[in-house]
Amino acid sequence: MGTAKGRGTPKRGEDGAAAAKAPGGTDPRYLWPARETREARLAAATELVARARELPAGVELLLGTRPLPARVGTLEPERVLEHLTPKRLRLAAGIVELCARLGSELREGSYLLESLVEELEKLEPARAPSEAQVAALASLASRGLRLGDLPAEAAKVPSHLVALAREAGLGLEYLLGNLEKVLHLMKAFGVRSRARNLSSLYHNYASGFFACDLSAVAPVSLAQAVERAAALERQGSTLLVFAQGQFNRGLGACGVEELAELVAETEESYGVAAGEVRRFFAACLAEEEARLAAAPALELAALLRCFRFSEEERELVGQAAGGAGSEDPRHWMESELGRALVTLRPRLNWLAYAAGVRQAGEPAAWAADAGVVRALEELSTLGRGLSVTLTSGRRGTREERPLAELSGEALLFELYCLAVLEKRRLDEVVQTAVRTLRLVVELENRDPVARLDELVAARLGGESFATLLGTQGIVLRNAPLLAALEALRSLADKVELAVPLDRGGAVPVADVAVDDFRRAVIRLGRALQTPHSPERVLAVIVDKIVPEVRRLPRQVIAPGAHDLGRLVSLALSGVPARYALRRPWKTVNLDQLVTCGTGLEPGIRNCLGCPVNNLYGTVLKTAQSLGYDEIITYEATGCFEVYSGIWPYTGKVFPSLHGVFGGAASELLGGLAAKRARAKFAAKHGAQPAASNGSLPRTLHLGWGGDGATFDIGFGNLSGLFSRLQRLGRDELAESLHQRALYVCYDNEGYQNTGNQYSAATAPGGNTTTNPRGKARTLGNDLRKKPIVEIIADHGVPLSARLNIHRQQHISRVVARALEDGDRGSFIHFLQPCTTGWKFTADSLTYDLSHLAEAGGLFSPVTIEHGVPYLELYPTPRDPAEVFMTLQARFKHLVDLGVTAKADLERVMDYYRGEWQRNLELCGFEAEIPRAERLAYLDEDHRLPRVSQGV
Repeated sequence: MGTAKGRGTPKRGEDGAAAAKAPGGTDPRYLWPARETREARLAAATELVARARELPAGVELLLGTRPLPARVGTLEPERVLEHLTPKRLRLAAGIVELCARLGSELREGSYLLESLVEELEKLEPARAPSEAQVAALASLASRGLRLGDLPAEAAKVPSHLVALAREAGLGLEYLLGNLEKVLHLMKAFGVRSRARNLSSLYHNYASGFFACDLSAVAPVSLAQAVERAAALERQGSTLLVFAQGQFNRGLGACGVEELAELVAETEESYGVAAGEVRRFFAACLAEEEARLAAAPALELAALLRCFRFSEEERELVGQAAGGAGSEDPRHWMESELGRALVTLRPRLNWLAYAAGVRQAGEPAAWAADAGVVRALEELSTLGRGLSVTLTSGRRGTREERPLAELSGEALLFELYCLAVLEKRRLDEVVQTAVRTLRLVVELENRDPVARLDELVAARLGGESFATLLGTQGIVLRNAPLLAALEALRSLADKVELAVPLDRGGAVPVADVAVDDFRRAVIRLGRALQTPHSPERVLAVIVDKIVPEVRRLPRQVIAPGAHDLGRLVSLALSGVPARYALRRPWKTVNLDQLVTCGTGLEPGIRNCLGCPVNNLYGTVLKTAQSLGYDEIITYEATGCFEVYSGIWPYTGKVFPSLHGVFGGAASELLGGLAAKRARAKFAAKHGAQPAASNGSLPRTLHLGWGGDGATFDIGFGNLSGLFSRLQRLGRDELAESLHQRALYVCYDNEGYQNTGNQYSAATAPGGNTTTNPRGKARTLGNDLRKKPIVEIIADHGVPLSARLNIHRQQHISRVVARALEDGDRGSFIHFLQPCTTGWKFTADSLTYDLSHLAEAGGLFSPVTIEHGVPYLELYPTPRDPAEVFMTLQARFKHLVDLGVTAKADLERVMDYYRGEWQRNLELCGFEAEIPRAERLAYLDEDHRLPRVSQGV
């Protein structure tokens, strides 16, 4: 496993000479200097940013709990402090330091720093070196990772770790915790576990997206290539090639004849001279061999010192640290106390537990303390006849136990749990509980619905007794209750609301008694993840829920009873009532149509990576699954129309009509009118319209156009279409015909069919041939994108939606809703990444770019139903950053390092941040909600789907 250099003795390494420490004390190199002041934390953040800039090329650490965070090396230190608490700053600094030490051992890629910190926080402590840890170290050593101070024999590793802990003056469990962090991160960073696909790299090289100088490289023989690749694979570096029928396989496992066929086929496909692919293999092999040869020599002790503890934890992490159960940090949760505490606070860790026990004192000593015993007896006396409870986890489940039913021993146990969680002496907790309960009794409120543990915790946290009266609902007047109740009852003609009762079940708002409503309001506030006062609950009902429901049309509200508690919970978290009341989506099963394909014949000549075929097929199959057996497409001039067939040929299975560039909307309107005229003519002459299965066929008139034909040339016709569909009266003929008008815009942000000219949909900052970047306009396109979805919604259509192409299931549901909601037309706007005009770094990034555009707030999915906008993803904080732009050549002038480019990029980012905020406000949110996913008010299909990794 390596060559042992000493037995746990500190040595002079990369971080300098071993620091002196007091006998039996903790090595200062394992301790984080006290940095309580902002200036000290700012200095630490400055150092973190500087180290991040020194990471190897291709390795990026990104910061922020956002799908598109910024590169750490480009951030100002103040920005770092906005994202990281002091404790997380320590972990983040350790991660960056570890990266710096690992150097070229890191796998190229982008890594979310905060996600890595969260993963480290969840790692469990261990009492002794585990077999998994020893095996992981042995595996790394067998693949060539140089750890100079690691014993060669795996059997000696546990004793070596014990010696390291002794020399460091560190509790073994804490040293092993650092080891677990190091091993976890090595796996995350791909240390000695790397794979590169040579076939994909060559495609990118041939396309101009991957730089590789082959001029001075001699072709490698295929036998040598296989042999060298196999040697690299033994060191954890796998080179893959695409083998027909077997997909990707290791180059080292290929046969020479098989590889010769693959090379010949590749050279023929790309039209290159014989030997070029073998030269490319030689260059990649040499590059990987050089990387491994230059890998740094490491020391396990130095890696373990990357993660340090705060000065406040010095006594806790030292070898002499004591406290109840501290000798067994892995099994503390198996005790009765541990089980109860974890039930009450599931994320409680060993460090917090040990610190709390040390502060609370020994239970046996308190049980014999006369003062504590008298106070517990007084508590039992005061609690008789009152609805006062203590939250308990003693039975393995979180429950509220009435104070009057607890024995002296049980009361001591529950209050001791509270003392540990609050890190207070038990006698202080007991005396606070007595004083609090005396106040409740003096108020002569015989039905206070109070949780004693919450009252005590609030009092220990600094709240005054006067504040507790309102915040905990000990006193609640009837006037605001009646006002809120009457406001809720005024909504009876629109929605049925039910009030949850504390004794179980629910009762309609119209029938609820004032006393039941009072208790419900108090419990609603306390049941939330962040408890709120009863006054706050009433205020959110009157000021937010009631006005919001009054504005909603009945069409968007799901029938049946709705839980008022759910509405309150969401509203207090910042989520408008429209989301909880929203009618459910219809699930569309497209499996039965899997053999129908995309509605296009084979041989369609669209660009490699273009997703419009799949998009077109999803819309068609959704319509078919809903019984639309007659589908007519009205196409505007554009990419889709051109490559799928020029007159008189067509590659479409269903009938399609192509007229003038901007005429698709007018042609669609004509198609609707023609069907209607034929039906009227048939009725006038006594004939019956053509039928399918004994009923009139369902007809979908599908408009299909790009952004040029929709935003610009055809915009007037599009407005005319939807204006003429907004009839006020009921049309029986239209209902019997069952025609639906749906217009789909596939937006690639420019006239891409004719060479990337500007359109009203072009992204700000994008470079087009008619609105290019130049000396006078360094930004490129400096015009805002037209809000087409909002404009069409203002025409009165039942549904106008903005969607991203990577949400396949959601696309089918929105199309189904559009076809369900009547004959006044619907509009859907898709962002379609264009491999040609956007100039991707790889054709395979189409769906990744769609995902990034949505995740960064650049193109937010919004559905406007009957005038009510809904945001179809959680409003968690997001930042467009630069990742989306660095993958496209049309933005390369913005991601240069010059001062002008940086200023222009910030202008574009400000635009997108403003658009994100505009969409939030449009859809009823006042601001971002950092952890909105926990509220789960969207269906599972709305969550961000997985796309390919390594973007």
